[in-house]
Amino acid sequence: STSAILTMADAEATDTAQHAPGEGQRVVVARRAALGPGVDVPAAARNSDDGLVCGPVVIRIAVDGTVASVTLPRPPSGDGSPAAEGTPSVESIAQTLTASGDTVTVCDVLLPGFVDIHTHGRGGAFDMSEFWLNPDFTTSRLPAMATTSLLASMVFCCGQVDGLSSKAMQTYAHLSGKVGKTGAGAVIEGVHAEGPVVADLGGLPESGCQRMDLERFAKLLDAMSGCELKVMTIAPSIDAKDGYARIRMLLERGVLPALGHDRYCTETDILGALVVAKEFGVRLHVTHLFNVCGFHHRNPSLCNFGLIPRFPALPEYAGLIPPTVEVIGDMAHVHPMTVQAVLAARDPDDVAVITDSVMEPVPNLRKEYGGRTLVVTPNASHVYLEGTDTLAGSCCSMLDAFHSLTKTLGVSIGDAAKIVSTTPARIANLPNVGAVEPGRRADFVLFKSNSVGDPATSTDPAECADPTTVTHVATMIAGDTVFDAANP
Repeated sequence: STSAILTMADAEATDTAQHAPGEGQRVVVARRAALGPGVDVPAAARNSDDGLVCGPVVIRIAVDGTVASVTLPRPPSGDGSPAAEGTPSVESIAQTLTASGDTVTVCDVLLPGFVDIHTHGRGGAFDMSEFWLNPDFTTSRLPAMATTSLLASMVFCCGQVDGLSSKAMQTYAHLSGKVGKTGAGAVIEGVHAEGPVVADLGGLPESGCQRMDLERFAKLLDAMSGCELKVMTIAPSIDAKDGYARIRMLLERGVLPALGHDRYCTETDILGALVVAKEFGVRLHVTHLFNVCGFHHRNPSLCNFGLIPRFPALPEYAGLIPPTVEVIGDMAHVHPMTVQAVLAARDPDDVAVITDSVMEPVPNLRKEYGGRTLVVTPNASHVYLEGTDTLAGSCCSMLDAFHSLTKTLGVSIGDAAKIVSTTPARIANLPNVGAVEPGRRADFVLFKSNSVGDPATSTDPAECADPTTVTHVATMIAGDTVFDAANP
């Protein structure tokens, strides 16, 4: 890790070494920030109430759009506390840097860009299965909702019997040209395939390939390799019948198996999958916990496995690690009380919030989906399959989910940042995003504090830690401001 504590003289020397005189650099100065584990921060600079680092925090952005350095300007003596005499103010730092030719952005609270590892998009076509043929529709809108990175979630519809139809191949090819590219809004980091091998459809369309044989499954994985397949949802009860051959194929290709869409898989089915993953040194994941999953107090299934922080000391569990989990963050798919139970049981490092979005929150908006119709409710809070009470994806955003975590569930801003950014990035193996630290892409979400106290100087931490008092004001991707609330 890199020490963030620098005296003002050291900071000036570091600045000079990073760019030639007169050659300005992009800089963000924050009063509080969620910093990644690659930055060594003294305990005195951390706020125990909100889990953030107390600033001023100075973040320099390199020409390539990555974080060049993270510093906490402090006086030569002291323990790194922001209250130490001689600590410069955010305003004075900004003035000095601006005078030296840097382009400076100031904010009250800075978090890493939000990472949505399960979204089907927000539109761009009349049929949801074609959204990713027009990905710019979705990616251009997401920065306004604090999302900077995503996995494009794909489903397999009728007419795509083996995922190798001409339309499916066209989608893979189109996405392969978009993966990792900045400049069009949020960055598509890869693909999450929700299926095709699932035991229970839930809201998924009939595909005809839920029991896909091993040869066709291998061909599908080969066809999807160009679009950076990162995660695939698979039903353990189906793959167990073939000795977990499909899960092994995924692991051999570096794709994370996410257990899901399987209400009736048994304890033995799940344990078998975990044992295979252990051979590869991989921790498995559970797709949208509680949705199309089973729970039983005597016969454990996916929900049981998703709720436990450690396994019991039983022979069959020896050496196994509980899977990570994701929860749909609209507070409709999973009741807030149940989400609270998950957060009480699992560490923020093990839980990711997702949107599972399929539509924009426009009252009564309709889209086709595999021969059926999706409808947004009149209050724009839910998405149903028309004529049923089946929820089919959501119309919420990661920013909605973040505010639900902090305002409704009382999660600290620091822990919420893990759940919406750091943890999903780690689950999907996205090492360049999900944290604010040198070497990672400079993807930030900037907030204004509406609290009474000045976050930099208040003697009452509660005034500054109240998560209900922050407002999203800007989003940056690769160091560029891609959303500004003042100029939307």
